[in-house]
Amino acid sequence: MALKRHLLLSSLTSLLKLYSGSLVFIIIARYLSLENFGALNFGFSLGLIVGTCAEFGYSLMSSRDIPQEKFDTHTYVINTLIQKVFVSFIISCATIIYVFYFISQEDCSIALTFMGYGLIASFVNYYLSLFRAKGFFKKELFATAFYASMISFTIILAIIYEWHI
Repeated sequence: MALKRHLLLSSLTSLLKLYSGSLVFIIIARYLSLENFGALNFGFSLGLIVGTCAEFGYSLMSSRDIPQEKFDTHTYVINTLIQKVFVSFIISCATIIYVFYFISQEDCSIALTFMGYGLIASFVNYYLSLFRAKGFFKKELFATAFYASMISFTIILAIIYEWHI
């Protein structure tokens, strides 16, 4: 019975990831002008790049190390979080420099908004890997739902305010 429940929760998590990763863009392509859709794609791409750089493999390491119980879990999580914050700070500084020197003034707010979401997404992915490694599938589903709602909220703001965030 527990296996069925874990399978159901993992399936729901995968569906939410599909929603936040691709389905949203298919839906909003009909509502945004070509210029605004391009700005959305730029922002989302920048956020993915920032999130991937800030991730730095911590999710893979924790998915492997925690179930093997090589280290004390609490100490391991604290140490990797400190490292992750430091790496995220360096990536943020580099992204801010890039945005202010190479991006037009009108697209700066879009770039910085999605940079923030990229950093948040890297921490969400890290926590998802921790939840998966410890078998907390309900918490994994909740975190994925939170991330999907963040993306949806940003897109709704973009449509309402025409990217004047």
